[in-house]
Amino acid sequence: MGWPKTYAGNNAPTEMLELARRVVPVLLTGNHPASAALREQYARASVTSVDLTGAGFFVEFSVPPDAPRAEPPQLTGGNVRMEIEGLEHGAGCLLFVRDGVLQTLERYTYGEEWPERPT
Repeated sequence: MGWPKTYAGNNAPTEMLELARRVVPVLLTGNHPASAALREQYARASVTSVDLTGAGFFVEFSVPPDAPRAEPPQLTGGNVRMEIEGLEHGAGCLLFVRDGVLQTLERYTYGEEWPERPT
């Protein structure tokens, strides 16, 4: 597979969208002050694009302007490690919040090529 590849919205490979659907709710659990607003944003968000890099992928979200904003407004974090078939060292992730809005989910490998059809 040639890299990079960009897909508009829900035209991305089903496996990538499913990985995002499974991990974002896990990242938004807990009592962090921003969690409740981000959970509501995610429930109302749509995927605008998915960019495959070869070492992982980025999922970009669009959040309605009337959704509550998170405080603090600038966050980057994630603590979900996944085992992916074909990856010796697994994968990790980061969630980016900018200006109080859920912006990007990044999934990445630890030095390996991302599989075309991850399981």
